[in-house]
Amino acid sequence: MPAPATAPASALAASASAPASAAASAPAATSAPQDGGPGNNLRGGPNDVHALLLDEAAEVFSRGATEEATIEVNPPGVAIPKPRTAGATADQPRLSTYTSRAIETEFPFNDLVPSWNVDLPEGTGVEAEIRLGRKADGSWTPYYYFGVWGTAPKPDRRIIKDDHGVIDIDTFRSSRSFDRIQYKFLLATTVPDRSPVIRRVGLAYSNTLNDAALAARFRKPIDSGPPSGWARRLPVPWRSQTVEDEKIRHSVCSPTSVSMVLQYYGVTRPTAEVAAAIYDRHYRVYGNWIRAVQAAYGYGVTGYLERFGDWDAVKRHIAAGRPVIASIRAEQGEIRHAPYRSTDGHLIVIVGFDQNGNLHINDPAAKTIEAGVATYFKEDMQKIWLDHGGVGYVLTGPVKR
Repeated sequence: MPAPATAPASALAASASAPASAAASAPAATSAPQDGGPGNNLRGGPNDVHALLLDEAAEVFSRGATEEATIEVNPPGVAIPKPRTAGATADQPRLSTYTSRAIETEFPFNDLVPSWNVDLPEGTGVEAEIRLGRKADGSWTPYYYFGVWGTAPKPDRRIIKDDHGVIDIDTFRSSRSFDRIQYKFLLATTVPDRSPVIRRVGLAYSNTLNDAALAARFRKPIDSGPPSGWARRLPVPWRSQTVEDEKIRHSVCSPTSVSMVLQYYGVTRPTAEVAAAIYDRHYRVYGNWIRAVQAAYGYGVTGYLERFGDWDAVKRHIAAGRPVIASIRAEQGEIRHAPYRSTDGHLIVIVGFDQNGNLHINDPAAKTIEAGVATYFKEDMQKIWLDHGGVGYVLTGPVKR
């Protein structure tokens, strides 16, 4: 990857500060930041089990079913086959469908956080749906609607809730367990010789039903490597959401965090522009996690959503040079030295750790770099992040072709 952009000297100097030293420079905000949505409604517990599946190989895509779609090999992906001239107009788009194989999960799950990277040339689009199943009785839920990206026909119906569970904007949640997943994309083009291309589908599935026996069986230790790899601050440039237009400044923590990481990878764009790319017109929010990852991909940076249950998994990413954008929720008194006292939902960038395991943070809610480039206690981050689902955006670097 290209050399990450360099943070201001004051940002780098702040990495040496102990968490307690931030108190004087981090006054409480007059209003709590929001993630541009209804808030983070996930919970985490000691017996949670998380897994991540990434579909991105041609051989894996070829196990699915295609209707007027084709599997590309180099680079791998799913697209509308050439020639694409027939029916490719704004009034009559050409359509293809891709349905994945029935994916059997490693363990029963009740939460699912998907993500994807899709090439979307102008005039093309996709609609995404996912269903869940149980192998024992062969049952399936209906396909749940996760949204439309780009230019694609609006669906006749959108199932987002039934007796099996609910789609909470970007997350499937249920009190029941499943062990199969199947996703489906409608691909559309209105322009001859252009096609959307599905490059990666990420499925972060979790069991959060407090099953101690399941946790003992499936929770796996993660080697984070020596402290020399993760006890550092990645040079991620800091940005403040408070300088944006008054109409959006309290709602664009996610786009601001994404903009910081894009700049780290060499893609410098105005935060307002990134916010427009992320904005969910259906739910009218800036905080849709799936759209944040796809928008970053639209700027040439790949990524996926992942759920974290311990710090070793995060340290592994930092050691590899990858910041993690964390979705937090803080009750009154749970987070010390932050520029707010509480928040129903907020996004911050984890850029490293100190030797004691406290977390170096870029917080977009702050008004000054002295407050925004901070170090938060790991005990506080446990409460406000891992105990609220541990969802993170993992942007992995520029697209490689």
